[in-house]
Amino acid sequence: MYILRSRFTDHKGCAGRAGRSRRAQNHYAWSVASCCQQSKREEVRADTDRLESARHSQDHGVYCWSDTKEDIEIKAKPEGIWTLAYDYVKGPALIQIEADDGEWQYASGKKCKADGDLTSMLSSQETMLASAPVGALIAKIGGSTAGIADGRLFVAGKRYLLQIDQDTGGLIFLTMNDQLSGMQNNDGSIKVTISIKPVTNVPASPAVSAVPAVQPSTSSSSTLARSARSRIRSSRRTWGRPPRASASARR
Repeated sequence: MYILRSRFTDHKGCAGRAGRSRRAQNHYAWSVASCCQQSKREEVRADTDRLESARHSQDHGVYCWSDTKEDIEIKAKPEGIWTLAYDYVKGPALIQIEADDGEWQYASGKKCKADGDLTSMLSSQETMLASAPVGALIAKIGGSTAGIADGRLFVAGKRYLLQIDQDTGGLIFLTMNDQLSGMQNNDGSIKVTISIKPVTNVPASPAVSAVPAVQPSTSSSSTLARSARSRIRSSRRTWGRPPRASASARR
């Protein structure tokens, strides 16, 4: 009786230990699965946040600039003609020029912002860039501090975004659009931020010339017709004409 009871007790104890072991294994597996699911959810959430941030940046014109130079002071009366704003840029690249809301003076008692003065009595045809308003912020890529037409000249204004190709590069100069002889009475300055981002140069796809459709000539068509008629005549000579149907059959 004692032996049977001890065996039954040992068997029951083993079963209990086995049950606890299975429960522990199940709990461990559930914990691992929960951790994996949590990690997956965090990765998906991070990917979603990155995509949303990229989409927002694209929609609002925000770029990941590789180099940004801030608080560049551009004087209305520089020492020469231009103020060196950026040491060197090489295309292909994106260039963004942003000016603050400061005002500068292009004549005695005449002030404006970086977009220039559209109501100015001075003629813009006598300024350095005739297509830009008087007093506007203008820029030049390449050339020297004393030249005007020795680089790529354009109006920047308050904000300008430019993409240059691989053949464009040089120093970036900024100044006020004014008459060369009238810069002595200029005064004030504005602050400018220049941002640069190199871009991949995508080569232009080669032009594909249209291949004209081949029109069959009259001679080739007549040759094919004669060949077909000769084949029909030869088959008739070989096999004979098919018997003609009788009048009763035709009825």
